[in-house]
Amino acid sequence: MRTFAYRLFVKKQQAHLLMQCLKETRLLYNEMLESVKTQNEEKGTFLSKYDLEATLAPPSPSPLQYIQNIADFTLGHNRPIPNI
Repeated sequence: MRTFAYRLFVKKQQAHLLMQCLKETRLLYNEMLESVKTQNEEKGTFLSKYDLEATLAPPSPSPLQYIQNIADFTLGHNRPIPNI
């Protein structure tokens, strides 16, 4: 398997936007993980991908595709999250 390492040379405004994106991703991931853990503790079952997406669907400022990607990552589908 090949791996690639990239170095980004960004301006201050771009760095700020990247950090905002990472913070939002972290918050969404933690919220989804908390939902999964709560469901498992209370009912002994796991939320499906669609249940996770429904809990965080718009009016959240994040695009729906982005939420779907984070739901996949939370459930261990291990697909990379694009646009980060």
